Amino acid sequence: MVRWFHRDLSGPDAETLLKGRGVPGSFLARPSRKNQGDFYDLYGGEKFATLAELVEYYTQQQGILQD
Repeated sequence: MVRWFHRDLSGPDAETLLKGRGVPGSFLARPSRKNQGDFYDLYGGEKFATLAELVEYYTQQQGILQD
């Protein structure tokens, strides 16, 4: 299992986990309970066909994501 993927974590729990244990550059991924579909995105932004593509894009775009 990939350490950054959390299948059963809610949005608020994800935020708590990152605020408590995260360091700059930390991230985690989880399935959306509200917006299920055949693509991956962050808050309605750029859409990707695979989770790997999303992670690669945002890890290469340092500083694009904010708290």
